[in-house]
Amino acid sequence: MPIGFGRYWRPRAAALLAPLLVFALVAAMPRVTAAQETEDVGATIRLVHGAPEAGPVDLYLDGDLVAEEVDPATVSDPITLGPGAYDAQIVAAGGDPAADAIIGDDVEVEAGSNNLLAVLGFGEDLTVQLYPVPVGEEIPEDSALGRVIHGAPDVGAASVALDDEPVWTDLAYPDASPYETIAAGAHEATVLLGGDAAIYSQTDLLFEAGTIVDLFLIGAAADDTLEFLPVVTVQETVEEAAGFPAHIHNGQCDNLGEIVAPFNNVIYPEGDPVGQADLATRVADSFTVVDISLEELIGGEYAINVHLSESEIDTYIACGEIGGVLTENGNLVIGLRELNASGYVGIAYLSPNADNPAQTDVLIFVAQGLFGIVPIGDATPEPAPDEIGTPAPEPEVPTEVPTEEPTEEPTEEPTQEPTETPENGTPVAVTA
Repeated sequence: MPIGFGRYWRPRAAALLAPLLVFALVAAMPRVTAAQETEDVGATIRLVHGAPEAGPVDLYLDGDLVAEEVDPATVSDPITLGPGAYDAQIVAAGGDPAADAIIGDDVEVEAGSNNLLAVLGFGEDLTVQLYPVPVGEEIPEDSALGRVIHGAPDVGAASVALDDEPVWTDLAYPDASPYETIAAGAHEATVLLGGDAAIYSQTDLLFEAGTIVDLFLIGAAADDTLEFLPVVTVQETVEEAAGFPAHIHNGQCDNLGEIVAPFNNVIYPEGDPVGQADLATRVADSFTVVDISLEELIGGEYAINVHLSESEIDTYIACGEIGGVLTENGNLVIGLRELNASGYVGIAYLSPNADNPAQTDVLIFVAQGLFGIVPIGDATPEPAPDEIGTPAPEPEVPTEVPTEEPTEEPTEEPTQEPTETPENGTPVAVTA
C-alpha cells in the first residue's frame, strides 16, 4: 500500500537535529513518515515547475503538503513515497488546496521508480504529467542520456536540434521524446518548426558524462518567453534514488531476527551544492515515525539494520543495537557500525513522538568514509587499529627525561614542602 502523508519530516526534524551537528548535511525536503509495508519498495518524485505564469506553487499529495514554494522554472528536492496512486494538487504557494488549487490530477508511481512530476503550460492551458526517469540505465562512456519534454502549448509540433543536427523530431505538447545518447559537453539546442524553421535557441546546455538530462521546453512563443529547463539526474544518484532500505529487527546485529518495523529508505539529498561541497562527506538520511514506543524499544532486544539496496537486500552495510544512556530530554542516540567491510557507518536518533507516546520518531544518518587516516604530503600514517575502539599506542617518552626517581632522599628537609612558581604562574609542590 502507498505510504501516507499524514506527517512530513521537516518541522519535526528541525527540533531533533540540534545535538546532531556532526551530521548536519540533512536534506531540506519533506519526507513521508507513516509506516510502510515491508514488501513495498520506495519511489521518488521531483516537482518540475514548468508553468511560468503560475507563480510559486505548493504540491499536495492526497491532501497533504509535500513540497512548498517551488518557483517557476525550478525543480523541488526529491520526495520519498510508496508505490501507488495519488491525488496530486498544484496550489498557489501558501494557499488552501480546497480553494486555491491551480490544477490537479491522479498520478501513479511504481515501486522503485524515480519520477518527474511536472506542471506544464501557459496561462490557463495547464497540465500535470508524470515522467519516469530510467533507474540503473547503462550510459556509454563520455556520454549522457537526453530527451525533450514539450511543455509549450502554443508552439505546436516541433523538433529540437543539437548543434544544428536534428535529434528529437515531431514532438507534440505535452509529450516526451525517447532518450538519445548525447556526447558529453556543452551543446546548443534549437527549436524547429516544419523541420527547419528555428524559433528559439539556447546555448551552453551542459550534458555531463554519466548523467540523464530531461530538457523541458517551457513558456510561450507568442511573447518570446520560451526557454529550456534542464533537469539533471546523476546516474550514481539514480541508482541510489530508492535509497538504502532500513528496518528495526529483533535480536542483535550479529544475529538479526525478524523485521519489526520498516523505515523510510535512507537517501542522499539532491540539489545545488553549497559550502565546501567538493570536500564535504555526503550523508544519507531518513526520518520515520514508527508505531512502537521508545519505552518498548529499549525494554526489549532490538537493532536498527541498514541494507545496501532493494536488489541486494541480503547485504547489510551498517547496524546498531538499540540501547545506551538516555539524554536529559529522554531521547536516545545509538551508533550504527560498519558491516561486511561496506565502509558505511552512521547514527540513529530516537525520540518519543510529541503527539503520541506510543510512537517513536527515528532519524537515521549513514555516511561512507568517516574513518581512516589520510596521509598529508610525505607523512607516513600510523597503522589503523584492528578494530574501532582499540586504544592508540602510548607516545614514546623523550630520552632526555629521566624515567627513574633518585634512589636516596635527604632526611633533613623540613616536613612543610615549599612551593615554586614556574613560568605559567601556577604554584606547584617541590619534592626533594
